[in-house]
Amino acid sequence: MTPLPADAQEAPRVPRGTSEGRVASGILAAVSAFHLYQAGWGAASAMTLATVHWTLLSTALFLLYRARRGRPAASPADWLWALGALVSGGYIFWVWPDKMFLLEGVAGADYAMGLVMVLLVLEGARRSIGMLLPAVSALFLVYAYFGPWMPGWLAHKGYEIDRIVEELYITTGGIYGIPIAASATYIILFVLFGAFLQASGGGQFVIDVAYSVAGRFRGGPAKTAVVSSALMGMISGSPVANVVTTGTFTIPLMKRTGYTPIMAGAVEACASTGGMFTPPIMGAAAFIIAEFMGVPYLRIMLAAAIPAFLFYWAVILFVDIEAVKRGLRGLPREELPPLSQAFGGRWQIIVPLVVLVGAMLVGYSPMKAALWSIVLIVLLGLPRRATRMGLGKLYGALEAGAANTLPVAAACACAGIIVGVVGLTGIGVKFSSVLLRIADYSSAIVQPLRAVGLPEASAAGAGVVLTSLLALALSAIAALILGCGMPPTAVYIILASLAIPAMTTALGPINTVNAPLAAHFFAFHFATIAAITPPVALAAYAAASLSGADPFKTGFTACRIGLVAFIVPFMFAYSPSLLFEGTWLEITSATITASVGVACIAAATQGYLFRYFRMWARVVFLIAGLLLVKPGFQTDLVGLGLGVIAFTLGAERAKVRAAVPVRGHEPTAR
Repeated sequence: MTPLPADAQEAPRVPRGTSEGRVASGILAAVSAFHLYQAGWGAASAMTLATVHWTLLSTALFLLYRARRGRPAASPADWLWALGALVSGGYIFWVWPDKMFLLEGVAGADYAMGLVMVLLVLEGARRSIGMLLPAVSALFLVYAYFGPWMPGWLAHKGYEIDRIVEELYITTGGIYGIPIAASATYIILFVLFGAFLQASGGGQFVIDVAYSVAGRFRGGPAKTAVVSSALMGMISGSPVANVVTTGTFTIPLMKRTGYTPIMAGAVEACASTGGMFTPPIMGAAAFIIAEFMGVPYLRIMLAAAIPAFLFYWAVILFVDIEAVKRGLRGLPREELPPLSQAFGGRWQIIVPLVVLVGAMLVGYSPMKAALWSIVLIVLLGLPRRATRMGLGKLYGALEAGAANTLPVAAACACAGIIVGVVGLTGIGVKFSSVLLRIADYSSAIVQPLRAVGLPEASAAGAGVVLTSLLALALSAIAALILGCGMPPTAVYIILASLAIPAMTTALGPINTVNAPLAAHFFAFHFATIAAITPPVALAAYAAASLSGADPFKTGFTACRIGLVAFIVPFMFAYSPSLLFEGTWLEITSATITASVGVACIAAATQGYLFRYFRMWARVVFLIAGLLLVKPGFQTDLVGLGLGVIAFTLGAERAKVRAAVPVRGHEPTAR
């Protein structure tokens, strides 16, 4: 069995019966209770929330994550790190009100505590999410100090250590900036909502409903994986956690009903990754988008709806076609939980989800919506033993919610160092201008187009499109490279500081409606799908550890299944309607034609859609799919025409494989 990589660890188990476990458990529960109180009745400032949030979580982090993995107990050094986090975080909490209007430099104590905090952030991120992000943050710190010695456009005047520490520690532009503020407001409350939902039986409810709905169809276990992973994303908010939760049930069943280990792992990895951008509850980066843009989270939810639908529609088509090609059948009805039984036992779990979305639709803040939805989970679960949450379960949910936030908070704090250095040195503006210069081939293309008789306006327009396309492509490549070793949240924050301004500028002349939103969502999507993109695809690694398949082959297969996720961001960058912007007619028509386009892409990648197709027809289907996913009357018309030609003229004879019998399997766990 392929081992799960160390960097894929999402949250630690709180050790029971140890001193560090008891201390960490108390801190985690206190953090959750504090944020629940603040969401409903508190009036703490943003800086107070951020400092309390990170101080307490970082203290617990050093008691739970070991400097070297595998050590059973906290060492004296771990306790010292935890004490340093408590002292340096507590110091800024007490002195910040006096420092916020300070004009002179930092004092000696400020300098010492700031240095300690910067080291703590780097070490905490290394322990919880791996080496790459703290290494990149350290490089930015070196860049801030050695600016005068940097080559070319990278050069700047340079900053002394005390000025760097002041920017990162005392202002709200560094460690305590937008990323950690989002973690202290939106993220922890939605993670808590998921923890309470899980504690009341929500995870089993999701799996039972998915089995009841999709299990009896051909390729049922694969469709169950897709449905359950999409729903489980509302609870976990993490591709790896999603894989290990739902994949424990779905991957063995997929293998028993005829799917290869590689295909079973790839389907689960792909479906679990989509949960990160599936509303209403998405990955942490979605909440940070709302903070960066200063827009309601409801707007982010709406923008995510159509791309998420297209992604899962593509995955469902892929697994259905694979089932047809392999002659796979669904699970026997007697082995599936009846839908009435699935809903009858835990129907009340749906109500908090409806209330969560409804409260935001009528104008409540996401924090208050999450708070009252959590209260509903507790109250509605009281009548039944299976869903009732006693004091032990309540405490466990508070502890689990904060524990699941630890890696996210560490990533946000560490990325805050990068954001602070970018703001201090101006490297973001320079990088954006360089990216635009690299992408700006408009002058090079205008002259040849003029020479062949194209009007100047059309030639200039083609140059602008090429510039924006290259800017998007370079940003996508950067996201996928960074995603090899960083969580999606950290990748998005780095791109928000460096690449998104350039993308917004490049898209401005073409997408005049929502260029900033399109740029942010483009970065968010590619930061997320890095989880299934080799060579380091954490979701694929996690799925391979359960299926026993090769992780690289699993990752490549997941990329093929999720091909639409690599295409749709380029389309919504130019088309506001795919991000739920425009009239209902525009949005509806764009969704319908894009859905047809996704079916064409599935036919191209699988060579089958109701019939088998020759290679030339698959190429035509791919072109037709791209044209249909891109909204626009002309492109839709051409795409439909090409699709009809490929479907009617490109068929070839092929025999479907004999049906694979369903071997014995275990029923859903109760």
